[in-house]
Amino acid sequence: MRRTSTVLLVVVALLLVIGATACGEASQESLAGEDQSPQAIIAATMTASETMTEATGSFDVALTFDADTSDMPDEAKAFVDEPVSVSGTFGYVNEPRAGDFAIKLSLAGETIDVGMKLIENKLWLSMLDQWYEAPAEMEQTMAQSFDQQTQLEELKTLLGELGVDPVTWFKDLRLVGEESIDGADAYHLAGSPDMARMMADVVGLMQSEEFMNIVDPSGTITQSMGAGELAPSPEDLQEMQTQLSQMLKDFTVDLWVGKEDSMMRKATADLSIVPPAGEETGGLNGIAVKASISLADPEGALEVEPPASALPYGDLEKAMQENPEMFFGPLMGLMGGLGGYGTGGGSY
Repeated sequence: MRRTSTVLLVVVALLLVIGATACGEASQESLAGEDQSPQAIIAATMTASETMTEATGSFDVALTFDADTSDMPDEAKAFVDEPVSVSGTFGYVNEPRAGDFAIKLSLAGETIDVGMKLIENKLWLSMLDQWYEAPAEMEQTMAQSFDQQTQLEELKTLLGELGVDPVTWFKDLRLVGEESIDGADAYHLAGSPDMARMMADVVGLMQSEEFMNIVDPSGTITQSMGAGELAPSPEDLQEMQTQLSQMLKDFTVDLWVGKEDSMMRKATADLSIVPPAGEETGGLNGIAVKASISLADPEGALEVEPPASALPYGDLEKAMQENPEMFFGPLMGLMGGLGGYGTGGGSY
């Protein structure tokens, strides 16, 4: 099976989950009527998110490797001995459009810091503490990604027509209790995703041309992940459904939902990724994944100022060509250390 096909399925699944947060059918009245079932709380959260016009918060993703390093080259050992993490903060407001994002990637004891600022349709990128103007095509893609309201309405209609309800992707959703998150009373929900059902729904949606036009109107995702001969066939999709269901283990999700406004306050996910049976992994036995995202009440209007002394994007391209290790040292080391090592023939 093509590796790009598996990646594409994961990307589309994430897009669907994000879009589904604005596709609930239940109204806020479900909680006002004292229906505190987990399904009612999630449905009210989906509905409440439709009015969300701004967001601030933080996120963190950490990967910890279970590996036998006895036969690994030194370059590869450096990247499995320590967790790999991606963390950051974000702020966004819809009208007038503005965003401020900071991301830190840590691996092999080194870090890469990336920043992004958005004001209306103007975008800037930051690397090594220097700001650069983003290219026009990147600005256009970013603008399209935030102009979602029409697509969300279309997605909501299509999911209903196809009988897809993301709430049913939890096979044991339960109300753990009530807790305080940043001073706000919240419901704490927990459950395990039903991967077989989720993957079946996602695979079915990926075979819908109408769905792909909604989540990827510009074709950017399908082109970047592999189009034409590399695009997943129906057989590929079926294989991905089976393989991913086998690879993702011990998958649990916890959600905290505000009692007063039904807005999502925090979400965490824990899972293990194990190699498919018979796959050659070069000593890698599994990967433990921990992810979290927290949303906070905006403290006043988000104000984003254009970065001072931003250089043209061409300067960034030139600098990366002249000294790529300065910008991507850890990543280049990873690719060099793992190049051709333990890749096998599958998609793990």
